[in-house]
Amino acid sequence: VEEIVEFLYASANGDRDKFDELAANLHTDIDKAVDKVKRKAKDEAPLIGEVDALVDLLYFTYGSLVLAGVDPYEIFNFVHDANMGKIFPDGQPHFDPETHKILKPEDWEDKYAPEGKIERELERQKRIALRKAGLREANNRK
Repeated sequence: VEEIVEFLYASANGDRDKFDELAANLHTDIDKAVDKVKRKAKDEAPLIGEVDALVDLLYFTYGSLVLAGVDPYEIFNFVHDANMGKIFPDGQPHFDPETHKILKPEDWEDKYAPEGKIERELERQKRIALRKAGLREANNRK
């Protein structure tokens, strides 16, 4: 859920009122989804429903990236490496006792934080897209 809230915050571009509105809409949408799922509950093996829902999330996520014009391949690898960097010196992941999320070792930010890599990759993709758009424009003028 935290990642969804972080996405909403980023979507609001620092506008706190917009963020509050998006968060309120999320609460409303969750309530609607709960009602919908209860109304159409199916008798299927739990794994089937779980896998179907997870693949739907992937479909939504990749579709959103396509609409944004982002190739997620390298970015996924940055985030994957960052998550694999959450192993502590004892060779084990450590978990937050309240949220049960995996904690980050002390040196994680310096060694693994993906944001800078993501920013550079997005800039690279933008340069390529602009170059392609310029070539297309030049070809259209011929």
